[in-house]
Amino acid sequence: MDMGESITIEQALYGLMVASANEVANGLAEKISGSQSDFADLMNQRAAELGCRDSHFVNAHGLFDSDHYVSPYDMAQIARAYFSYNDLCDIAGTVSYHFVATDTQPDDFWLNSRNRLVNGNIEYDGIVGGKTGYTDEARETLVTCAERDGMKLICVILKDEPPYHFEDTVTLLDYGFDNFQRLTVDSLQGGGAYPESGFMTKGNDIFGNSASPLAIDSKAGVIIPKDADASMVTSTLVNSDEYINIRLSLKKTNEVRLSGITDPASQSA
Repeated sequence: MDMGESITIEQALYGLMVASANEVANGLAEKISGSQSDFADLMNQRAAELGCRDSHFVNAHGLFDSDHYVSPYDMAQIARAYFSYNDLCDIAGTVSYHFVATDTQPDDFWLNSRNRLVNGNIEYDGIVGGKTGYTDEARETLVTCAERDGMKLICVILKDEPPYHFEDTVTLLDYGFDNFQRLTVDSLQGGGAYPESGFMTKGNDIFGNSASPLAIDSKAGVIIPKDADASMVTSTLVNSDEYINIRLSLKKTNEVRLSGITDPASQSA
């Protein structure tokens, strides 16, 4: 974008994710928060909400600042939130995007992704999308999401050298898909990991309704090693002031993942 031009929020997101347009990042920050610094404060607040532990942001575009940093773990938490939105997955997986001239943006042009895993230069089954990054100090960085058989994996590469950030991503994703699997709620119920969804039923309520007030989230599941199966998964019901969930774990191993119970009325996990 040039000074004085304007584009839609949707176009800005494509400019940001497909072409790494720093000026668009600044424009989005000012549109949302009014200023760069206020948006950075919002970034830090959201990062904390996502469980980030070793990050601090001072700008929206990611150019070097000694007080602007992120860890691989934290970037994975941020990516996990990003790739939970279908529209954002589509944007991160876009190979090319056409900008048509308008009254507020006079140029007609195409943006083309230089992410070799997204544009097909490196073929990899199941790529959802990703984002490249580079500064002299940070070197090559790459965040990638891929999905197979209902299991999404996120790979974060920081401070690598070309072309190894792509090669290392493929190696790590291969390791994940080759060694782990995702079991669904149905398969876990069949294996006896936890009771059927009506296990919380206490009989008829005052209106004569016997339906359970709680139900298992149909999207829930657990990721376990491929050499394990549903019969090896155990469950523990956990209750807190904020949620109720079933904690799934492998017998004689560490806990693997949390799987929520959803309130059908509010659809909040």
